[in-house]
Amino acid sequence: MRIISLFFFLCITNSVLFGQSYSFISYSTSDGLPQSQVQCIEQDNNGYLWVGTLGGLTKFNGKKFINYSINDGLLNNRITALSFLNGKIWVGHEGGVSTLTNGKARNWVFTGFDRKSNVTDIVSFNGLTVIVTNYGGLYSIDKKGKLTSNKYVPEEIIQFNDLLVIDKRLLIATASGVFETTDLKSFRKVKLFDSRNISGFAQKTNGELWVTSFDNGLFKTTTSLKRKDSVPLLTTEFDIKKCLVDKQQQLWLNSRSGIIRIDKNGHQLLINDLNGLPVASTRCIFEDRDGAIWCGTDGKGLLRFTGEQFRHYRESTAYPSELFLSVARRKDNVYFFGSYDRGLFMRKGNGPMEPVGVPGTNIWSIKAAFDGTIWCGTDIGLSAYRPSGKVENFVLGKEGDRVLVVERINFNKFYVGGAYGIGIIENGVFRQLDLSDDFENEIGTVRAFANYKGSILCAGDKGVFDITNNKAVPFGNFKDGIISMTVDNSNHLWIGTETGLYLLRDNKFVQHPLAKDPASNTVNFLEIIGNNLYIGTNNGLFSMNTLRLSVDQHYGLNSGLINLESNINSSFYDGRYLWFGTAEGLIQFDPTIDNTTEGKSPPILNIASILLNYNSFDYSDYAIKMGENGFPEGLRLPYSMNNLTFELDGILLSNPEGLRYQFWLEGYDETWSKPVGNATVTLSNLPDGDLVLHMRAIDEFGMVSNEIQLPVQITPPYWRTWWFYSIIILLVILALRAFFRSRIKQERERNYKKNLEYKTRLLALEQQSLNASMNRHFIFNSLNSIQYFINTQDKISANKYLTNFAKLIRKNLDSAAEAENMVTLQQEIERLELYLSLEAMRFKDRFTYHINDNGIDTESIIVPGMLLQPFVENSIIHGILPNEEVKGHIEVTIRLLKDYLEITLDDNGIGIDYSLQKKKMMVGDHKSQGMEITSKRIDIIRELSKKDFELDGPFQLTNPDHSIKGTRVLLKIPVENLDE
Repeated sequence: MRIISLFFFLCITNSVLFGQSYSFISYSTSDGLPQSQVQCIEQDNNGYLWVGTLGGLTKFNGKKFINYSINDGLLNNRITALSFLNGKIWVGHEGGVSTLTNGKARNWVFTGFDRKSNVTDIVSFNGLTVIVTNYGGLYSIDKKGKLTSNKYVPEEIIQFNDLLVIDKRLLIATASGVFETTDLKSFRKVKLFDSRNISGFAQKTNGELWVTSFDNGLFKTTTSLKRKDSVPLLTTEFDIKKCLVDKQQQLWLNSRSGIIRIDKNGHQLLINDLNGLPVASTRCIFEDRDGAIWCGTDGKGLLRFTGEQFRHYRESTAYPSELFLSVARRKDNVYFFGSYDRGLFMRKGNGPMEPVGVPGTNIWSIKAAFDGTIWCGTDIGLSAYRPSGKVENFVLGKEGDRVLVVERINFNKFYVGGAYGIGIIENGVFRQLDLSDDFENEIGTVRAFANYKGSILCAGDKGVFDITNNKAVPFGNFKDGIISMTVDNSNHLWIGTETGLYLLRDNKFVQHPLAKDPASNTVNFLEIIGNNLYIGTNNGLFSMNTLRLSVDQHYGLNSGLINLESNINSSFYDGRYLWFGTAEGLIQFDPTIDNTTEGKSPPILNIASILLNYNSFDYSDYAIKMGENGFPEGLRLPYSMNNLTFELDGILLSNPEGLRYQFWLEGYDETWSKPVGNATVTLSNLPDGDLVLHMRAIDEFGMVSNEIQLPVQITPPYWRTWWFYSIIILLVILALRAFFRSRIKQERERNYKKNLEYKTRLLALEQQSLNASMNRHFIFNSLNSIQYFINTQDKISANKYLTNFAKLIRKNLDSAAEAENMVTLQQEIERLELYLSLEAMRFKDRFTYHINDNGIDTESIIVPGMLLQPFVENSIIHGILPNEEVKGHIEVTIRLLKDYLEITLDDNGIGIDYSLQKKKMMVGDHKSQGMEITSKRIDIIRELSKKDFELDGPFQLTNPDHSIKGTRVLLKIPVENLDE
């Protein structure tokens, strides 16, 4: 854990103040520095501060040191020079140089006598990297990395100290004077500095060139080097090692005797071991990109100068105490300081601190009256220090009661408060107010007064009270203890408590948090300066704009404070400086110095490391492209490795704790995340697709760093890829195809078997139909009829009957031979006519018949063979013949109705009911099965063809008088299912 040590130095100028000191922040080996002798400092374009020591190299981000040594590939651990050139850190050693690129080192080793020499400077000149040593060696490294020793160096140069490139010239500071060259082959000695031991150069923007010497001081010249002026310094014992011109064009000099700063007006400030530096000898001085000054010391590590906004006074700077509770200034510019442990002191001008004989040890409050009287609230009462030097003491409450606050209300009127009462000082006269018989319990300890809109308010342990009319009336409904109170220039009332800062709005106090931590909201004092409210807390000093009601600045240890904890109501504004006490000394704060964003650079954000699935990995394995910084410029990751952790490194050397970090995952989130102090970005379970991670840092002033954009491609899992979808679809198609093929095959086999069964049955039925048409009774009866005609010598009838019988037999046999027993309608009509003619001759004069085809093209229509004969036979035998009283008639009507062929068979027989009764009474060996066979044939034909064959009947016909008319059979055959 880094321990911040604050060192102070005495500021000695023409107008120096007694005991004034400034602050440095010190970094030592306990903070991570590899060694305490700092030889050189450099900063790279990523914002990192590189520090070279005699024990190794380190990289500093403001919080943490990362050290490099011979174990990391460096030539050795003795670092004597640093330069950042062409994106690389060049490291000068004893006996050679190294470069560091993304943590990888490359070394060049000198030869000969220079193996024991130290590199003093490294610059880029004429496309070469030029290196010089303290033993007179000059080397160059070309773009291919070839090291060359320069053979043109004049013999009189025995030690190189510094290099400076000006107008395509290389100026060389040596122990023998100044040399210049344009080609590293010819060297011209500048007579202006003949035989002087020149230590360094520094150039201002106005063209001035400053030249320093180890033994002859400081010189000012121009880049033409035609004339020089010697500049006298504050001390003659000052062997200058290096010099630096900062952004404000101030010149800084460092040596074994300390540091001198010369501002633009020529005023000099000396800093040495007598006025605050931990060690007088400084090896180097450096300005970072934000304008902060860093020093390398011999044995005390690395120092950062925090600036001139804060000045400190304490026992080490000849002040009598470290604990100051109050400050006041008399009109004759004499300052009075009240301490916690040593009483009251005053200082006249720039003189020393003098004790003032005011009784009491704790001087809680001091106010200067216009008559020159200093009114003091102490631990034993109220005292007045008159201009004459006389001290008068007063009692508030009872003898020995402490007075905590003396507050000016108007021109010459003060209110005084403490634990046991309130008093008024008016025109130099003190009197106590009688506000309450139980003051301690009703009002409590009073710590602050304010004149608010014409009313006098007091604040303390029990809240705020209006005492305008010498009566304590509760105000603002605030019951907690109050430490401080003030009214701003917009006439707003503010109070500070142990729980935060409050503003009165609509007769209610509304809290305004300064930060999230409790220490920042423990308010110890309030001071109005213009439109700014300065708040002293247990975590430093805050500045709030009373118009915007926003915190503009937070001052802490990095800003120059000696201690974060301020003392209660210890603030005083003298018109130029804000004074206040801390736990370790008195602070003088200059609010006119803008320490916010002016001259500041925004923070720089870098990636420190990347973890994949919470483990380290080789970035190149998944990088879309590797960047020059050694980190990927994009990542392509498998779906199973979709957890990323980024360790960020925000660089803000002036206040690294003030950085906040944000990220935005484009393609997943809509906006930036909330700023947080955690520098780790964790992305878990990233979805597949193309994402872009944006990362940035924000400092306490709202300045935004560079934005890091990192494309991240998460490849989808195999089950979400197009080829997997294609395979699945193909497999589904193949499975469905196989399934349907199997089903079709099964269905075909089932249908085949079923059709085979139907055809077998149909064949059997057709055979039965043939047998029915040619049953033994029909044949026997036909033969009897023929015999009858022969016996009766009716040759014509015998021949006709025999001929028709033969035709009918032939047609029946032909039908049985037809494919699928299908015949034309004409053939079926002819067969039916032959059968009817035979039956008409056999049953002479018993019935007539008529077949009406309605002009249908009977040759083109195919119907099942032997389909109609059984129905006609049934009509004759069971319908007509039983009715001997009426001559029978059979009517066959054939019609084409749209898609159907309709065949109607009508007879005028006895009807269904009567025929069924007679069947029951008949006894014989003939049993007609023709209709049953035909009905089954029609069912099988319907199944095989999947066509709608219909058989309706036989059903009984009746006359309008309900008498029996006969019987009808109706057949419907779909024409669309018939072959032509």
